[in-house]
Amino acid sequence: QPARTADDAFGYAMVHFIEDANGYAEKIYLDVSRGDDPEAWDPLNGGKPILASQLGTTGVRDPYLTYNPETKTYYIIATDLRVFGGDRGAAGCTDWCYWSSQGSTKLNVWESKDLVSWSDLRQFDVAQSPAGSKVAELGMAWAPEATWVPGYNADGSGAFVMYWSSNVYGNSAHTGSTYSRVLWGATTDFTQQTYRYGGTMIDTGGNAIDTTVIQNAGKTYRVTKDNSFGRGIYMESTTATDWWNPTTAWT
Repeated sequence: QPARTADDAFGYAMVHFIEDANGYAEKIYLDVSRGDDPEAWDPLNGGKPILASQLGTTGVRDPYLTYNPETKTYYIIATDLRVFGGDRGAAGCTDWCYWSSQGSTKLNVWESKDLVSWSDLRQFDVAQSPAGSKVAELGMAWAPEATWVPGYNADGSGAFVMYWSSNVYGNSAHTGSTYSRVLWGATTDFTQQTYRYGGTMIDTGGNAIDTTVIQNAGKTYRVTKDNSFGRGIYMESTTATDWWNPTTAWT
């Protein structure tokens, strides 16, 4: 193929869901940007969803698109949560109280080689080991994202370090006061067989959610939303190669 030039037509793909209190829009949609303009996006597929969930809560939120360069496979990972029209819990703990304490700890996963044809939906549980034993008492698993780490495994192969938000509990009933940490695990293909729970990545002593990570010129940057201490959305950076380790120093 000839090399692309700056004048070639291109766009950025955005994978998202839609908030619609009166409809069933917690599905996967694709938009494409008009070149480099971050404020101009055109819906693909006539504005209709390209993927939907028939598993778990049947809702899809917070999708993230990522890529395994070793297998040349794209993945969409997403929260298994249906807010509009979903199970709302019972008296005493409804809506966000219920979803964050008794919600799904499974993630929705689709894979593709070309961003056009997608696999059937599958799920895996971030609170379980490959053998099916519980690894942590988590109230939910929300807003998963993942960063490819070359050479992560002992044999020199790479893996995704994945991170998401969960309330962590000290009992199986998920009662008592708690708050959201950002947790992490590793996987090569977002299946239960290759997934390994890592533990805590960010614990501020209050609600921390929705972390995103980007790397450039030897630095790793993370942006997190603080819902407890008035910090809003804040960014940190580190030069550490094991940036997912909770003891890593961040600026």
